[in-house]
Amino acid sequence: MTEDEFRKLYSFNVDRHVEWADMDAFQHVNNTVYFRYFEKIRIDYFEDNGLMEIIEEHSVGPILASTQCRFKLPLSHPDDIVIGTYI
Repeated sequence: MTEDEFRKLYSFNVDRHVEWADMDAFQHVNNTVYFRYFEKIRIDYFEDNGLMEIIEEHSVGPILASTQCRFKLPLSHPDDIVIGTYI
């Protein structure tokens, strides 16, 4: 999938730089870091769409019912990545 195709499929995107601290002893991004990337895009999406105010006002909001990750290629510092999501 090209970057343009990815950005069209996942309509909300965040560009991110892979940090040195994201890597593990094998010099690639640790598998747990991908889930932090997922959390980053989820919260950025909520903030961008005003959901954080709704959550604070009503004390209810969306939940994360399921998540998964299929690793295709390793990431490492200093890669630049695009994190995307959609509803």
